[in-house]
Amino acid sequence: MAEPDGTLRDLRGMEGLVSALPTTPFAPIEPTRIPAALASTLGVPVLPRHVPEPAETDRWTRDGVDALALRWDAGFGPATDAWLLRPAGETAPLPGVAALHCHGGMKYFGKEKIADGPGDTHPQVAAFRAQCYDGRPLASDLARAGFSVLVPDAFGWGSRRVAASDMPTKVTRAARFELDRRASAGEDIDEPTRYDIHAGFHEDVLAKTLGVLGTSWGGVIAHGDLVAIDILRARPDSAGD
Repeated sequence: MAEPDGTLRDLRGMEGLVSALPTTPFAPIEPTRIPAALASTLGVPVLPRHVPEPAETDRWTRDGVDALALRWDAGFGPATDAWLLRPAGETAPLPGVAALHCHGGMKYFGKEKIADGPGDTHPQVAAFRAQCYDGRPLASDLARAGFSVLVPDAFGWGSRRVAASDMPTKVTRAARFELDRRASAGEDIDEPTRYDIHAGFHEDVLAKTLGVLGTSWGGVIAHGDLVAIDILRARPDSAGD
């Protein structure tokens, strides 16, 4: 965001840095070069040479939606769990949508924030939807509207979250302090909340690690999104390109 004098607010305290960089991040660029330049800036990891073949792990029908639970190897980190949602009973190819969940400060859950699974909706997810999505499962609604909807967990969320036991000591110490503070105040802390407290302290640490490795949060998430799109595009029950 810019100040009235045109100064970028997030760069205050770093005046002069942009002109000292080996490349100019705000230089004009031809529209045709934007996708490649963005991928380079974000450090999007190389996509797999072949589209992964997901394993089907479950299926169910709920509220007018047929669903398949899928899992595939994303090439790094935990495997990706995803749900493929379609109108109940529909077998013809349908327009495909890759539905991507938000951040929302909730990392224990990913795809569940925007899609109904086979069981009851977790109370925290229901409360989150009420606050952020008008109480609706966005991806399930799209399926009922006639789309083939693939809903993957992003890197760092849901099935792809980093285990709290794998987080650095300074993260677990900070999380322990916060957990103790809440417990002393009488708060009943469940497993999703416990994890999200850890993940909140871990996020900046992981962002720095990704940057040192030449990628970024945006880069690894975009990688997962692009793999999901390729998987959806390759399915015979998805229409169009």
